[in-house]
Amino acid sequence: MERVMSRFGVVLAALLGCICLVGATTAGAAENVTIHAAFTPNKAGSPTNASGSTTIMSTIPGEIPSPIIGFTIKGPAGLTLNTKGTGTCSVAILEGPAGPEGCPKNSVAGFGGGMGALKLGTQIIEEPFTLNFFLGDNRPGHTVLLLYVNAVSPVSIQLTFTAVVEKEAAPYGLGFHFNIPLIPTLPGASDATVESAHVSIGAPNVFYYEKVHGKRKRVHVKGLILPKTCHGGLPVETSISFQDGTTNETKLKLPCPKGSKK
Repeated sequence: MERVMSRFGVVLAALLGCICLVGATTAGAAENVTIHAAFTPNKAGSPTNASGSTTIMSTIPGEIPSPIIGFTIKGPAGLTLNTKGTGTCSVAILEGPAGPEGCPKNSVAGFGGGMGALKLGTQIIEEPFTLNFFLGDNRPGHTVLLLYVNAVSPVSIQLTFTAVVEKEAAPYGLGFHFNIPLIPTLPGASDATVESAHVSIGAPNVFYYEKVHGKRKRVHVKGLILPKTCHGGLPVETSISFQDGTTNETKLKLPCPKGSKK
């Protein structure tokens, strides 16, 4: 099968202004976390983008949030993943000289970014970062996501994390978990932490070519596909673990897709 691929994702669409956006705020011992999430387009049984954002604030005046050491995302039951027509990348390529540019275009699974921070004495120093998601394995039932984090100044950080996509217990479906090591920064400064982040994962603009009855046909990659049925909303859960021992869990109920069966 001959394949030609565009990016496995689209531009993050008006995340904070989306009319279907749902948000929730949870409080831990030392962090306040606000989560927003949405599926766009939100049509039953159709390919979609899963987008989200978070802001994290310390409850202690003058302090930055504790470093994140892990996060988990669980999608709703019935959300499926079709990776036909995709390719894969690897940790070796991402951490090599070419970095993300060395990955096949058909392995790109999403993107994002945010604002990190560190504390040096009483001074809080902020640093922007970017996020790139790739498929490390695209076999059904064995899907692996790679997350590449890049920051340039004042601290140069290029790291890759791996998560296996697994089926979660009802009322959830697909889910994944990333373990995050502590990230050193400047001499005498705190480890790196996150103040805000946004991501978008999806495949509406991705396509490949295959031969059908001897003719070359363009076929779109489906990627994430919304469920056809919905009862009272689509449940989504996030869990963020911090170095200080606290864990913030946020449960959202997103609107049912248009045209879904009750």
